[in-house]
Amino acid sequence: MRAKNVLVAILNWGIGHATRMAPVIRALQYRGAQVTLASDGAALQVLQSIFPSLPTLTLPGYQVRYHAKQPAWWATLQQGPIIRKAIADEHRALVAWVKDHPTDLILSDNRFGCYVPDVPSIFITHQCQPAAPGVGRWLTKHWARQQIRSFDQLAVVDHPALQLAGRLAHPAGIKKPVVYLGGLSSLPSPLPASPAKCDYLVLLSGPEPQRTVLEEAVLGQMSSLSGKVVVVGGNPRGPLQDHPHYHAYLSPAELFTYWQQARYIIGRAGYSTLMDIAVTGKAACVIPTPGQPEQEYLAELWAARGWVLSQQQRHLSLGDMAQQLKAFQPGFPAQVESYFNHYPAVVDQWLSI
Repeated sequence: MRAKNVLVAILNWGIGHATRMAPVIRALQYRGAQVTLASDGAALQVLQSIFPSLPTLTLPGYQVRYHAKQPAWWATLQQGPIIRKAIADEHRALVAWVKDHPTDLILSDNRFGCYVPDVPSIFITHQCQPAAPGVGRWLTKHWARQQIRSFDQLAVVDHPALQLAGRLAHPAGIKKPVVYLGGLSSLPSPLPASPAKCDYLVLLSGPEPQRTVLEEAVLGQMSSLSGKVVVVGGNPRGPLQDHPHYHAYLSPAELFTYWQQARYIIGRAGYSTLMDIAVTGKAACVIPTPGQPEQEYLAELWAARGWVLSQQQRHLSLGDMAQQLKAFQPGFPAQVESYFNHYPAVVDQWLSI
């Protein structure tokens, strides 16, 4: 049987989309697929560091800009014309690329323009029901439904029995075949045993300017955390900070080591970070990005379930957080890691199309 040529397109909206797709890419490779990676910016840089031998396609970026005092969902709606143009640009770029590169399958993680007529195209997301408040939710849901119509299948990054993303992952109203990938994490489960050499692993991520706002607040309160603290800026192009245990960026292999050794995790409530927390079972406190309804919803949902602790950025107190983490035992369901093993069967289905 001829090896399938698969293009995997990944959104550059933080690096979480890139890292969570790593196991899917490896599953494609294991099954003999010829994979090309498509993205832009930091996400493409991360993908190239994980898969240095794979060919890449640089796509036009979405270039959405956020503000320190404006909710992210409102800023996104305001920049609708910019996003629509970026989607049209990436679609044209992909159509042109496919003309010269035989392609059997396209997997698009949240890139709405990455489909081509006559090539099976799968849209991958965990946010079937947008989290924007009020009329913003209706507008974004209607718009997303229109965009997904161009794809042949919807792949949901969740499992209906576990509902990691809660109501966000419910595909109600989407008139496309739906398949569930389960949870996705670049971290293995269970993590290989390792002595706890790091007390706190602080993971900073997400779009600017709130990433930097949180970084400055965390570095200003570092003395409140006793023991060894490792801070990862989550920005491959970011500047170094004047702290002995600060890293602007760590490779997946380096970060894996710190995940092994850390007692406690502190980070944003991004879905990729939450899935990493779930699959490793680490005690964690998450800080949702202000004005980002998805993270605010997920932080509240997971805290209510007893899976994580949560603290608002405006009330950030690393001292209080440290005391709470020492007494916290995450209440994840038994064998939660089993819900992260569904994607290989889905990859088999895709390669049989």
